Amino acid sequence: LHASKLLPNAAVICGYARSKKTDESFRKGIRGYLKGNAAEVDRFLARCYYRVGQYHVAEHLGNALRSLRDIPGIPQRERENRMFYMAIPPSRFHAVGKIVKEAGMSATGWNRIVVEKPFGKDTESCRELSEGLKQLFREDQLYRIDHYLGKPGVKAIANLVQNNPLISGILSGDRVESVLINWEEDIGTEGRGGYFDQFGIIRDIAQNHLMQILTLFAMETPDVKEGGEAWRNAKVEVLKKISPIRTRDTVVGQYQGYLEDKGVPPDSKTPTFALMKLRIDTPRWRSTPFFLRCGKALKDRLCDVVIKLRPSPSSRPIASNLIRIRVQPNPALAIRLIADDGKERWVETPVSRGATIGGAYATLLWEVIRGERGSFVRYDELQLAWGIFTPLLHALEKCPDVVQYRRGSSGPDTALQVLRSCLGIERLNAGVPRSKL
Repeated sequence: LHASKLLPNAAVICGYARSKKTDESFRKGIRGYLKGNAAEVDRFLARCYYRVGQYHVAEHLGNALRSLRDIPGIPQRERENRMFYMAIPPSRFHAVGKIVKEAGMSATGWNRIVVEKPFGKDTESCRELSEGLKQLFREDQLYRIDHYLGKPGVKAIANLVQNNPLISGILSGDRVESVLINWEEDIGTEGRGGYFDQFGIIRDIAQNHLMQILTLFAMETPDVKEGGEAWRNAKVEVLKKISPIRTRDTVVGQYQGYLEDKGVPPDSKTPTFALMKLRIDTPRWRSTPFFLRCGKALKDRLCDVVIKLRPSPSSRPIASNLIRIRVQPNPALAIRLIADDGKERWVETPVSRGATIGGAYATLLWEVIRGERGSFVRYDELQLAWGIFTPLLHALEKCPDVVQYRRGSSGPDTALQVLRSCLGIERLNAGVPRSKL
């Protein structure tokens, strides 16, 4: 945002935490992560300050904010807008929110509170967290950030399915046999196992990232005249039509070697892979099953949506056409066609939204500054999403065992069988040139 000249000249960035640091040590710690020429980096770092304070002491935060007004060279502002980014554990949301409410709010401008996932671990914990924040802030002041909603590939999904008749015209149950929303990573937890084990792959990826993609893909066309709120309303309508996922429609697994990662209990049953089936009870999608697939230590690193079309009634028994929307890397649309010789042909084109400000987080922070809330998760959306997964999560916690799968594979054999039967392919990237991944 700074390099793109989007930050006001008087904008100040202040880190606030309990660790004892100075302005200089704070700047030194972040310098290595900044890209650009040295002069531009120095100009950005001149905006950055650090203040020490306790999370539960309002006086500390108040003193920190007052001290920023006296910085030499910073113009005095009649209107002071404040963004508070809570990059803290959810258990600290209420305590920090309380001191922000007591001593941090601007009386002359807007106040916006950005909170990072995880937003709880199930329906009840999400409700408790949300109720705590609702006691302190209005819903229009809260920005629950999911960085996937800032990715060009995710933003392109809505454009592809809403604004392109070639695609939108065939996206319904009478034309689409099944839809797979897929996320896979070719590395394991790599030293973060202790943290990951508290949540597992369903909470970490499926409940948020994949459901965001699903709702953008399956929603009805919103009225653009109503702005971002219309998009959020349309997503909520999709979630209302999804019943809780059943254990019999789920395959979970854990990659071999996960238990050896630092901090993972030796008897952990936490899944690192999940494949789940669900249905959307709307006239357009009632006859089409949707599959969510996510896993660590798999063969590839990608996120995409794979759409299997129903065969033509008059066609001979050959492989079905597939449409593949790749979210990352290199957002693209690919179509698998069947030639007259019966062989498969993939046709692919990029679907980039053009230059981004500087990544998903920068895009979303710019939207916070502008007060655009369409790319952030609303409370009712969050509750509905947790309602779809909570019964499954509680049931899996009681399972006596978890299937192991080999690192670098496609996951458990049972899940691969589902992939074959529902999509008719051995691997999601079969036939797609490696250079395209």
